[in-house]
Amino acid sequence: RMTTPWAEIKRRRPLSKQGRREYQLARLGIDIADQVRALRATRRISQGKLAEQIGASQLTVVRLESGEKVPSLRILANVAEALDADLTVHVTARGS
Repeated sequence: RMTTPWAEIKRRRPLSKQGRREYQLARLGIDIADQVRALRATRRISQGKLAEQIGASQLTVVRLESGEKVPSLRILANVAEALDADLTVHVTARGS
């Protein structure tokens, strides 16, 4: 059974402008989730403790770490402070 590489599928069926935006937001949410989860684990802080430190529910932390949606900058700033980390945001030109 042959499988088609993802890059080939994307080439054959390019996303609409809205589809690309949704994909980018989903990818951003997952990237943030991975970073927060890894740093929280490194710091040996439970989800409940992190939630307490940022003044949010544990469900908020669970959702953040699942990549369900992109968190606000305010939440990210609170998370960074609680994890003794710097929050850096980069906006770069496409194609660079």
